[in-house]
Amino acid sequence: MTLIMEIVIPRGFQEEVVEMLKENLVLGMLDMEVANDLILFKISLTTENSEKVLDDLEKRFSNLMVLEYLLSLYKHLYLVLTKYLMI
Repeated sequence: MTLIMEIVIPRGFQEEVVEMLKENLVLGMLDMEVANDLILFKISLTTENSEKVLDDLEKRFSNLMVLEYLLSLYKHLYLVLTKYLMI
């Protein structure tokens, strides 16, 4: 199953996020400036890779307040989906 994940990071971390995502074998990604020096990433990935991507992003960027909340939401969503779909 394929998921679309969205994360928002401050400008200046784009290259680091792109490299991290490439290492995690995401299916595709799109990044765009949204406002106030924030970058929105839309990431297409398999459910199998989603937990590792979330863990890697959390380890590296959890100190950024913007990501902390979003990552916790995605982790919760992942757990609900995997339980519901029995993946």
